[in-house]
Amino acid sequence: MTATDGVFAVIVAHGDLERAGRCASSLGLPADRVIVVANVAPSAVSAPWRVMSPAGPQGYGANLNLGVAQAPPGTRWLILLNDDVVFEPLTLEGLLAAGQADPHLGAITPALYGEDRRPQAVAFRHPTVRSELAGTLGGPDILRRALRRGHSVLPSGAGVSYEDWVLGAAVLVRFSAFADVGGVDERYFMYSEDTQFGLDLRRAGWRSGVLHDEWALHIGATSTSEARWDELLAASRRRYLRHNLSRPRFAALCLLWPVAQAWNMAYLAAMWFPSPSARRARLAHLRAQWRWPPWR
Repeated sequence: MTATDGVFAVIVAHGDLERAGRCASSLGLPADRVIVVANVAPSAVSAPWRVMSPAGPQGYGANLNLGVAQAPPGTRWLILLNDDVVFEPLTLEGLLAAGQADPHLGAITPALYGEDRRPQAVAFRHPTVRSELAGTLGGPDILRRALRRGHSVLPSGAGVSYEDWVLGAAVLVRFSAFADVGGVDERYFMYSEDTQFGLDLRRAGWRSGVLHDEWALHIGATSTSEARWDELLAASRRRYLRHNLSRPRFAALCLLWPVAQAWNMAYLAAMWFPSPSARRARLAHLRAQWRWPPWR
């Protein structure tokens, strides 16, 4: 037996099987313990691990569930991954050791860094009225940072910390915990499915954590800054807020939302952006916010 016995990996790919291959190879798992779910069926497949595709393109959570359904008997742990993640040696073993040491730990992610070697946020607090308004406000960075202080968690390099929810790019999940919550909520096409999953785990009595000592490279983490994804991000977050905020908090958010958007319009009009691309990005963000208010 090895430390990784009982682990099954599900990698969601978006058309780039070469990148998924780098991710799979970094895990050090046997080929029959890895499945790649290609959201769009590739024209040709040459890989030692299994590759499957849904009948038609679907959301990230639905693709994860599709892959998990192929887990062989005896699976105790799931490693759920974006195809743009590459594990460092022994990272998976470290995650397993942390999970086995805490029977209440349902999900744990390693520390992540980007291609620039800078640490990335890997865990977050559950959304609140304040954090949602802060996420939509334009303005000086110092104001935005003050409003969002304490909302996200960067790797600290020491031990395990327990958080509200962890980023879904690379997460080890206890199979029994995954089953307890019925898998990943497929109402989310993209974004916020990991937020909902973390909340579902907590409601079912499971913890989510970050292992700050073990690292993985996250090549992506850029899609949320692209204007074309603004509407997907906004739509998913609105869905989460409608389903999970209490009625008084949701009402407060709805009342404050127009005020925040009025500020955004005034700030945009008052500030001169020398870069046309910056203007277009801010306008796209504002347009997405107006199209997807909390009550929609």
